[in-house]
Amino acid sequence: MLFLQYETGGIRMITYDLLQELDTIAIQKMATKRAEKASEGQDLQSLRKMVEPILLQNRLKANTLGGYSVIDGSTEALDFLERGRVSLNRVSKILLVSDGLFLPHKLEGTEPWLKTASLAFSEGIQGLVTEVKRREEVDPECKIYPRLKKLDDKTGILIELSS
Repeated sequence: MLFLQYETGGIRMITYDLLQELDTIAIQKMATKRAEKASEGQDLQSLRKMVEPILLQNRLKANTLGGYSVIDGSTEALDFLERGRVSLNRVSKILLVSDGLFLPHKLEGTEPWLKTASLAFSEGIQGLVTEVKRREEVDPECKIYPRLKKLDDKTGILIELSS
């Protein structure tokens, strides 16, 4: 995901997370199954098994129309990458982060990608990493912050522009 922060503090989301829309279907189903089977004590692994068909269908949508783009080394990836030009006039910071730095959040609430970017812009990449890890560690079964897995790889770049 790519974000810009302007001198005014305003944040602009340049890219759009199409994969998160697909993952949310599986995450919501896991949350529903967990609630239905609360007395059975479903663990994360068994819940993931239940939504595996959805995850496999999602994987087939990589770099396809109606799917999402991913830099995976395939020739199709080039056709689905977002590209273009954006003016950097009055931009103070540029943030590029992988979904592993997506701030674990509750399903309801304000736009989590913008909260993620806001935290990175105010606290730096290390501040974002610290908060993501904290949320992952306090919620290893993904109950508080519904998500597909406890941990993900984390990659981020924060560039500060001088005027």
